[in-house]
Amino acid sequence: MDHFGDTLRQHRIAAGWSLRKFAELIRYDFGYLGQIERGARPVNPAVVAAYDRALSTDGSIKKAYDSRRANDIDMPRRSVLQAMTSLAALPAVDRMVGWEALRHGLDAAVDVDSDAWAEIVSAYGTAYYRQPHEQLMTQLGRDLTVLQHQLAASDGRRRPQLLRAAAALSVIVALSLVASGHALLSRRWWASAQRAADESGDPDTRVLTRAWDIVNGCYDGRRPMTVRSDLR
Repeated sequence: MDHFGDTLRQHRIAAGWSLRKFAELIRYDFGYLGQIERGARPVNPAVVAAYDRALSTDGSIKKAYDSRRANDIDMPRRSVLQAMTSLAALPAVDRMVGWEALRHGLDAAVDVDSDAWAEIVSAYGTAYYRQPHEQLMTQLGRDLTVLQHQLAASDGRRRPQLLRAAAALSVIVALSLVASGHALLSRRWWASAQRAADESGDPDTRVLTRAWDIVNGCYDGRRPMTVRSDLR
């Protein structure tokens, strides 16, 4: 939910609380609350309720949150539907890409919060060891085309989910390129995977992109110390 963390911050400051003291009061981690107030982490109902109780706002913070959330629910759905419909209608688009775009559009219309991409990534993790390389790469290209359009249409709470999927699928592309002897292209995909992982803010995804890169760097001619592995 865009900028609601700033609303929480303003209420806290107006009541005269420092962030550190307020975190102690409501028994949440100081750094975690700071990330929420800055918009680096999504706001959740439990945190909103804690602010509401501690600041004695008689439910006004919760009401504002619920109202904003009700308005925001349809925004990502409309954005994704529009992007998927436009993609499916493009005459130059691969026919299977068009069908997959339509399926994602239907999923968004039914439940915008569903994380279908997590299931897709999991399926590719298995398919990598079972499917012929060319067939796998063709399917990856189609799914990444759809994912690219979803990312372009989303700037809200679903974006971290999509970025995690983009990072994981990019890892599979990079692994496939290493296996087929395309070391230079593989390095570019590792870099893209790491950028997506970093933007997602998910520690496990950041580790995934770098750990695999370190291992596979040995196969494409790099020394381990030259492989980027910063996990600040």
